[in-house]
Amino acid sequence: MPALDELREKIGRCSSSRKMDISNGGEVHAVTFQPLATRQNQDRLVVHEFQIHGQAWLLLAVCDGEFSAPFPSHMHLESRPIAVGHGGASTARYTASHLPSRISTYISRIVAGGLRGRRDRKTMLRKVNMISSELRRCVKDFDRELGHVVQTICPEPAQLSGEQACGLVQEYPDALWRAYAGTTLADAVANLDNRIMWTINVGDSTV
Repeated sequence: MPALDELREKIGRCSSSRKMDISNGGEVHAVTFQPLATRQNQDRLVVHEFQIHGQAWLLLAVCDGEFSAPFPSHMHLESRPIAVGHGGASTARYTASHLPSRISTYISRIVAGGLRGRRDRKTMLRKVNMISSELRRCVKDFDRELGHVVQTICPEPAQLSGEQACGLVQEYPDALWRAYAGTTLADAVANLDNRIMWTINVGDSTV
């Protein structure tokens, strides 16, 4: 079937795969796909292993960045494009770099506090809803902080002149781009020793 072989070849050119080894002899396989040759794949994949009180945890996440567009035209800036819509390379990259350590810190506090140091499977299953609630709070706090940075930089935007607004964008480009763009999130957090997994999603990405 030449047509099918040709299609497979085209898909192969638009995709790339990775294999990552994790502890206990496990493997993580991932494939990314971008059919438009003129655009870079802005998704960010996270594979993060960490130890909490002697137990192995694994975080898998995909932060979804999408199309690029100029910063709002009324700013009259000659600067690099940023991503808009429901994703953004800047926000996806920042989230992939900073959220995993934030989640591991929250989990460590949960185990030490809410679970009172007990790490057995029975205790975690009994407290599964509490752990889920704390993970949601972690992601919401992280999301809120992206916007809070903008409020700190510019507490009264209505009072800014056009020149002042342009100056802020040039002085704090990364923080403003992250808040302007946003990102979706599909995340799985697993306790490998107790074989329990929690999932988190933001936007239209699901696990």
